[in-house]
Amino acid sequence: MISRQLETFVKTADAGSFSKAADALYISTPAVVQQINLLEDSLGFRVFERSNRGVKLTPAGRSLYEDAKTLLRLADDAVKKARRIAESGDTAVRIGTSLLYKCRMLPDLWTKVSEYCPELKIEIVPMREYDSRDNVFSKLGRDFDLFEGIYATAWADSCRFLELSRTPVCCAMARNHRLAGKSRLTTACVGRSTNLPSS
Repeated sequence: MISRQLETFVKTADAGSFSKAADALYISTPAVVQQINLLEDSLGFRVFERSNRGVKLTPAGRSLYEDAKTLLRLADDAVKKARRIAESGDTAVRIGTSLLYKCRMLPDLWTKVSEYCPELKIEIVPMREYDSRDNVFSKLGRDFDLFEGIYATAWADSCRFLELSRTPVCCAMARNHRLAGKSRLTTACVGRSTNLPSS
């Protein structure tokens, strides 16, 4: 899918020499040099400074290298996603979940959805607990199609949300805590009192 020259360029930059890149790619050193020459000719600028000690990225080459790695990763992800669909023969919706964003409601809802759309399948994709909010949203549409979690108003500008239900907030505490004997708790919430059932 991606130009062989671009793959050879990234491998050469990582290896630091044409000969090491050739070994990694299982091709000859002249073949690597030829691909890099063709790449530089098509671009109209040098991507490497060459010396007897190896190769070093030029400033323009460094910029291309960073973007090329992203392109190669995205191409690999695209092929993997297409292969999954081809092998499954079905349409799968990938749902991100973790210990922090437990996927508790969607599996039950999916049972009802599958009655109307039996061709749709659900695939639970584990997420890392330490992923930041921005990192999670950057994976939407790539690593997973949606994720279930508790809505935060700070997320409103990042993506679109569908409210599935409203769940009362409950709290748990040690049996010997001074509030453990209370049947209801009150806390200030955005300027108004909210009654919370104790559990």
